[in-house]
Amino acid sequence: MTSKPDASCLPGENCPVTRAVRALDGKWKLHIVFHLLDGTKRFGELRRAIPGVTQQMLTSQLRELEASGIVVRRVYAQVPPKV
Repeated sequence: MTSKPDASCLPGENCPVTRAVRALDGKWKLHIVFHLLDGTKRFGELRRAIPGVTQQMLTSQLRELEASGIVVRRVYAQVPPKV
């Protein structure tokens, strides 16, 4: 039995699958999301957990994930600073 595809999932910019793949595209984003599934992490913790990623690349990928709404960045008022 074949059903008509849902119009919201037709190939194109409005397809949720296309948007999800685009938001998670990149060498490191899935690694980052995987490590954040356990909960809040400091930047240094993430950097140590993902061998091979540079500080610049991790920063860039985190900013893109934040812009996509996948991760939320919180600044905690404590010493040492925690983000």
